[in-house]
Amino acid sequence: MKVNYGILETLLMTTAEILEGLVRLKPTQTVKALFTFKRQRLQLLEAELKAPGRDLAYLIKAKEEFGVKEKSHHMKEDIT
Repeated sequence: MKVNYGILETLLMTTAEILEGLVRLKPTQTVKALFTFKRQRLQLLEAELKAPGRDLAYLIKAKEEFGVKEKSHHMKEDIT
């Protein structure tokens, strides 16, 4: 939930700062806003990497995404 607010805040604030900088013809403000956005995005990615349970969440997401099916232990092995 904290991450969602961070993404929303970054997106809205940075977009507003960029638009304001363009309207007022302040290129420095626009460039600063772009770098701020990139820096905050990197901080968010770092926080996601350190989040507890991320490994398990990745496995669940991969299973949903790729449709990984578990093999049954009762299947007969093919002997050739």
